[in-house]
Amino acid sequence: MKTRKIDADSVAVIPQDSDDIMTLRRIISRGDKVSGHAHWVLKQDREYSRPDKGERIRVMLSIHVNRLSLDDTLDRLRIHGIIQESDNEHIPHGTNHSLLVGIGDAIRITKKTWTSTNRTMLKSLNREGFVLVAIDRMECGVARLYGTHIQYTASIRSGFGGKQYRTTPDTKRYYTDVIRAIGTIHQRDDKIILLGPGQTKNQLSAHIKNKTIIIEGIDTGGADGINLFTRSESFKNTISESQLAQALNILDEVMALVGRGSHRFTTGFKETADAIGLGAVKSMAYSDAIFGSVDEDSVVSLLNDAERSGVSIYGVDASTDVGLRISNLGGVVSLLRYSLS
Repeated sequence: MKTRKIDADSVAVIPQDSDDIMTLRRIISRGDKVSGHAHWVLKQDREYSRPDKGERIRVMLSIHVNRLSLDDTLDRLRIHGIIQESDNEHIPHGTNHSLLVGIGDAIRITKKTWTSTNRTMLKSLNREGFVLVAIDRMECGVARLYGTHIQYTASIRSGFGGKQYRTTPDTKRYYTDVIRAIGTIHQRDDKIILLGPGQTKNQLSAHIKNKTIIIEGIDTGGADGINLFTRSESFKNTISESQLAQALNILDEVMALVGRGSHRFTTGFKETADAIGLGAVKSMAYSDAIFGSVDEDSVVSLLNDAERSGVSIYGVDASTDVGLRISNLGGVVSLLRYSLS
């Protein structure tokens, strides 16, 4: 999240990913004023113009917030309210409108009171980026891990034949295609992690200018190799500080506690909400699939209550292996400071 303090009451922000969109959903409240760009249709008032025809223009609006809702993709936030200010004289004040805030959209938030929790959530999290490359002789999968989200590119085929088919290997072209795919998602300061069976990953490393980390023990290339890596001990050891690894640690600890018959954990919304109310939760991880089964405002209230209690919170994309497993446990799991039973 890019932020800039304007005055004691106002902050300008630019969300950088879906986690930042979720953070804005938790920070902005009813009664706040939010300013940003929106589209407005100016109706034509000429004698022979159609009543439904108008000119679509981009305007700057300030609205008094009445309601907020996450878009279906969770990558956009819709802010509903009443227009208070605009940069176009044709825009009527006092009418209802909404701002749609997506990744990269700049807005200004004005609150009568900024709590310490609000300001803490605004601070950028230390989310390192990693480019994951799972390569073997036949196929290569490339993805970027940022926070708790994995962005995949298309798998790259080498074109080599199997043992039964004699072809002339063009390794240079294969590695060039892979390096080009890495370049499309690699961001500054991202670490590049190579994995897969045999020596193909080592040979690829020699062609990459950036420093790479080579992981042994993953015997599959392509997207399957990346998925296997994110479930392995190598993943937790290599990317121990990443948010996805932290969420995986919480989930693995919960499963270990289940095996030992301990009650120092919760699963599901109600159990976790009750434990947060008692101040018993130490850390928690939730899947964004929870928004499909629990009211959005209730989820936001749960997360904000946890934040005020000093709980470490990790939101996970439901499409990842960790997110799917958490979804199957009720959408949220937590580790407790003490047993409630």
